[in-house]
Formats: sequence, C-alpha cells, structure tokens
Amino acid sequence: MSELIVDFNLDGSPFAAEWGLYGVTIVNFLVNLAAACYLVYWRKWPPIRAKQLDFLLLSAATGWIWLIGAYSATRAVPQVGAMLLCNFWQFWIQFAFGALLWLGCIILRMYRLYAILIVTNMRMNIKNPRLWMYARLAALCAPYFIFATIATALNATPVVSQPTSAGVNVEMCLMDSWALYMLVALCFVYLVPPVVLMYKLRNIRKFLNEFRETKFAFWCIVTGTIVYGFVTVMSWHNKVWGRVLCVAIILVMLNLSYWLIIGPTIVGRYFDPDATLAKFNAEKDYHPSSSSSKQNSASGKKHHSSSKKPISHRSDSSSRQPSEGITSGTDGTEFEVRLSQHEFSVVLPQEGTFEESNEEA
Repeated sequence: MSELIVDFNLDGSPFAAEWGLYGVTIVNFLVNLAAACYLVYWRKWPPIRAKQLDFLLLSAATGWIWLIGAYSATRAVPQVGAMLLCNFWQFWIQFAFGALLWLGCIILRMYRLYAILIVTNMRMNIKNPRLWMYARLAALCAPYFIFATIATALNATPVVSQPTSAGVNVEMCLMDSWALYMLVALCFVYLVPPVVLMYKLRNIRKFLNEFRETKFAFWCIVTGTIVYGFVTVMSWHNKVWGRVLCVAIILVMLNLSYWLIIGPTIVGRYFDPDATLAKFNAEKDYHPSSSSSKQNSASGKKHHSSSKKPISHRSDSSSRQPSEGITSGTDGTEFEVRLSQHEFSVVLPQEGTFEESNEEA
C-alpha cells in the first residue's frame, strides 16, 4: 500500500521541510534556554518564586528530551547509524525520560495546589518535603517504566526492511502493533489525573491565574496528543508532512505549557518590575466579596456546617495573634492558621500566595 511507503532520500539526508523544522527548533530552543536562565537569575523575585520553578524547569527540560526522541521515532531525523537503536529512542528517550516526566511535573504542580488549597487538613511530618515530591513523581512514572522494560526486553520495536520512496528497501524501526496500542492507551491513562485535578481545583480558578493558564495549556495538550496519536496509528509519519506535523505538534505543546506560565512574568520583570510586583502583591492580598460570585455562594452552601479557618504564613512568629494556629501542607510546609469571617488565604513560603473564598454560613 502506498501509505506504507516511507519517504526517504537515498543518500540518507533530510528533506527540505525537515531542514526547515530543524532551524525552527534550534531557534526556539535558544529562546527558551535564555528565558530559563533569566528565571533562574531572578528566582528570588516573588512573582517568579511563586511559579514552582523546580518543577517548571524540570518539565521544560524533559519536554525537550521528548522532542529529541520524537525526531528519531517519527523519522524526522533519518534512521541511520545510532538512530537505529529503536527501543532506546522509542520507549526511553521519547517517553520515559521525555513525555512522561514532562506530564508528571504538570500533574505534581497541580497536585501541590490541590494539597494546599483543597485538602488543607492533610498532615505529613517528613524531613525533606522536596525529596518526597520527587518520590511521588517516580511512583507516578513507575507503571510506564515497567511497560518500557518489558517492551525493550521483547524487542517491541525491531529493525525491519521497509519500502521507501527512493525505490529501495531500507532497514528502519517499526513498532509492533501490541506495543503501539498499549503505548497509546497508557498515554490517555496518564491524561486522567490532570483532568481530575482540574475538576477539583475548579473553584479557585478565578483567584489563581497560573491555574487558569495551566488549564488552557492542558486542553491544547490533550488536542495535540489526540492528533499525534491518530497520525502515529495511521502510519502517516511515514510521509514527510506527517512527521513534520508530529514534531510541530510537540513543539507547540511544549511552548504552550512553558510560555503561558512564564511569559507574562518575564515581560513584567523586564519592562515594568515595580508595577508587576505591586499587582502580584495586590492579587496576593485580595479577598473577594462573598456576594460577588454565584460560585462562592454555592461553595458556602456546600460547606454550611464546616468551620472557616483561614490559613496564612508569616515569617515573624512574634506577630501571631491568639486566634492563630500552625498547620502544614502535604509536603511538610508550615503555615499559620487564623480565624476569619468570610475567607481564608494560603501562602506557600517562597512560592507565592494563593487565596480561596468561602461564603459564611
């Protein structure tokens, strides 16, 4: 069948469209790297400190590893020489150390918001909360690592002689059907936790810009994943347009999840840091009116019989009032608890402030 014939230059060189894609990728990488260096340099500035920079940069790095693996897996880089280490590029570089860790970081960033804002009564006394978060990331990735180990052991992506547009058969990687469909199924399974967390966090979307931006980026990611999976299953990546489309989709997803979060902050830091910081502090200390939203009213009815305990963090322990108390988030971070009539606020030390409003019963 013509759709199974792989577009391939006899000398092993890329096509013109692929050369253009390389150029776009290199320029984009340099811009993103410059932005990451800028964030690290200003990492102590409150609006940047509030971005959970460790997970954000890890997610960005693993996203680029995913892109490199996709270049090989889709044949956007001709599969010759080292590119014929099929299982290594397909299961480990593209997914295990790429797409999976990239998505895992997004899930944990959302989970951290959920643990702080929604289930504030959770307690975990651990000495190294950051290490514990990375342990959760490893546990989240464990099912795929098991699958990748089995697939590699069974050589699920062997080197197979395939017909090409050059008129000769060339040895290239070809994933077995069972591994392909299992991989697609796992990808969609890993999209379930972010959807659940977005539903859990829906009531704080008006008070947390980062969550709103992450939600928008995530739905773009879901759309891109569906298109990417369809192109792969249909073997359209055998054609030049198909593999350029696959890599371009990944490039767009990486930039959406990156720039929607850091873009406004970098622009604000560079062009008008004072106004950006003032706006950040104003939003941090903002307490919405209990009558300003139907959503707040519904939240108040739902929690009619629950007590209202505001949560805030203060660096000066001597300023605590008798109505205040100390609690901690799921990652071991200590917070200060204060009573309030209509709302409570949550401050994540060195990462910013998050607020949630509840109507008084």
